[in-house]
Amino acid sequence: MNRFKGTPAPWVIDGWSMTGINSESKHVALVNYSHHGLPNDVYGCEHNANAHLIASAPELLEVLIEIRKLVAYHDKADLVIAKALGEIK
Repeated sequence: MNRFKGTPAPWVIDGWSMTGINSESKHVALVNYSHHGLPNDVYGCEHNANAHLIASAPELLEVLIEIRKLVAYHDKADLVIAKALGEIK
């Protein structure tokens, strides 16, 4: 199984804007925050939950890979890991 080639953990949420996801030295992602009253706007608790999930992604992947080593056969885990590593779309 390949290794994650992205920015190493930890990723943290920018404390000022709550929209930026940063590593120790790099800006990793920007979480959309939109509050124009449209049905597809993301804001408030939903926005914060998305930011926390994205910030925890490298650690989640690392733990999933470790857990996967303990399980003899699990197609779904293998597919999700491959997707996270960019091996499949």
